[in-house]
Amino acid sequence: MERAVCTNTVSSPYTVYDQLRSQDPAHWNPKGFWCISRYGDVQACLNDPRFSNRPAPFALVHARNKDRFAAADVANNLIAFKDAPKHPKLSGWIAICFARHSQGKDEVLRGLAEEYCWPLTQGTAFDIVGEFAILFAARSICRVPGLPEQDAQQIAGWSDDLVKLFHAIPNADDFDQLNDNLMTFRSYVLQIMRQRKQDPKGDFI
Repeated sequence: MERAVCTNTVSSPYTVYDQLRSQDPAHWNPKGFWCISRYGDVQACLNDPRFSNRPAPFALVHARNKDRFAAADVANNLIAFKDAPKHPKLSGWIAICFARHSQGKDEVLRGLAEEYCWPLTQGTAFDIVGEFAILFAARSICRVPGLPEQDAQQIAGWSDDLVKLFHAIPNADDFDQLNDNLMTFRSYVLQIMRQRKQDPKGDFI
């Protein structure tokens, strides 16, 4: 079977997706993972108990390393890396809590969106991701759960670090930096939780 050539994926992702589906639906990536691109195959994998959300045994963030690396400890406590029955139980509980505490915040978030959008409408062009989406998301992440808004930029950076747990980590220096960042993030969250235990505010946290 002819292998799909995955080039220029950023500027033309849908062309690559079409190549994968038609020519290489079970694509092996040299970085060490399989890319499944057909809906039926993805659905079958998600419903097959032989597959797991847990980090692979050869991954640095595998559970065996949770006492050595903050990245492994954080990864093995993320819902996304858990299997049933824990995954649906935890995600369902958090979804209910989040929905309860986000009620009535529509106007607040709409006002926040307008705050970022209005200056952008005065120009001729803007980057909707860099100049709006990232900034709006960071502030929203603070407002709905009840985190300090002055920490929005820092929290956005930690969000980027969490995403890195789902990708191949290119080198030891990047992994060391990721560990340092997630150690700081973990300490930050624990401090917020301790404060809420001493002084409950009735918010999502």
